[in-house]
Amino acid sequence: MSAWDDLQWALAKGDPACKNDGRFTAESGEHDAVLREVCERCPVLQQCRSFARSAPRNRTWGYFGGLVRRTKPQVRTGR
Repeated sequence: MSAWDDLQWALAKGDPACKNDGRFTAESGEHDAVLREVCERCPVLQQCRSFARSAPRNRTWGYFGGLVRRTKPQVRTGR
């Protein structure tokens, strides 16, 4: 099972505090300390952190498992 599958399975069993909270996918670092505290109490912390560590950096951004992924993927324009 992949890290993504593990995370999806864990999310199906419970709701993390970050659900529908846009701060977790924002580019701003102003809420880092607050978000880190939310993550530390999360029931799916380990699965989320494993996903963050295994996901390609150009496909995942925001706060996952207490880890910051700041760079959004760049949209390529055709020439």
